Amino acid sequence: MILFFGLNINKSYNVNYHINLCLKEEQSIAFLYQILLLLKIFILL
Repeated sequence: MILFFGLNINKSYNVNYHINLCLKEEQSIAFLYQILLLLKIFILL
């Protein structure tokens, strides 16, 4: 999951699609996890 997300950082539609999949699987945990990943991405930019 982490590697898949990392490979698609530059493709916003893939990122959003992956986030939606995570939200459907585990709403609360995945939501917080994806927020942390997005914050890391914005910091790196």
